[in-house]
Amino acid sequence: MKTFLFAVAAMLAITVPAAAQSPRWSVAFNVGADIPLSGNVHDGGTGRVLNLPTTVESRDYNDIYGTPFTWSADFGYLATPSSEVRARVFRTRGEADRVQVGNVASLPLFAEFDPYTALGMDVGLRQYLTSSSSSVSPLM
Repeated sequence: MKTFLFAVAAMLAITVPAAAQSPRWSVAFNVGADIPLSGNVHDGGTGRVLNLPTTVESRDYNDIYGTPFTWSADFGYLATPSSEVRARVFRTRGEADRVQVGNVASLPLFAEFDPYTALGMDVGLRQYLTSSSSSVSPLM
């Protein structure tokens, strides 16, 4: 069910021009999945805890958080026919599960992680390679 909800959310990207204002303004709302590509939450190792042999295995973000849910609101202002000033606000949240991360004296060692949350904003300039009136607008 969780995978189905992410698939539906990923398809709900809506772009709405701000009709009450000049067509120079744009607004977009996006929802979907934040797919982790690489990186570990923690590394692995071996040692002794209370003089018992202990092994901890590394776990990546997908092992701990799965595929977090994300949403964003994008705002744009067409400064010239070929350049747009953009701002984006986003929020991402992923729930953590109880995960076996290794063992102590052949007994399972579990860890509980806090939820993953991110809140951010980015601002930039989008330079279009064609004018805003063309039907295809490659950008850099």
